[in-house]
Amino acid sequence: MIDQLAYKMLVLEGPIHLLAVCTGGMTLTKEIALRLGEAGKQVDCFEVWTNLIDGKREISKTDFTPDKYQGTVVIIEDVIWQGRAIPPIKDMLEKIKPNQKIYIAALLDCEHRADFSVFH
Repeated sequence: MIDQLAYKMLVLEGPIHLLAVCTGGMTLTKEIALRLGEAGKQVDCFEVWTNLIDGKREISKTDFTPDKYQGTVVIIEDVIWQGRAIPPIKDMLEKIKPNQKIYIAALLDCEHRADFSVFH
């Protein structure tokens, strides 16, 4: 399944920044980065952690900074049930580069929000 997801992402121009959402996204991101790297793509991996604060999702921790945003960004989720973690990450990225396309990848996408997925 991970091979299928990584294969779909080969169309992206590099460098590719993979932003892992929480623990499940981190595991998936490492595997995707390995496969994209084997295909000759330049890939960098980052973490984004979100928390629910006063009924609203917010970024609690990330190692992705504006100076690192040099290429194509893909937000990696293992499963998108309702997609609540994605909006604050997209907001952060749009503040850094307002007109840049942001991609989303997931193994299972129950909300049909992902640009790249295996199941939906």
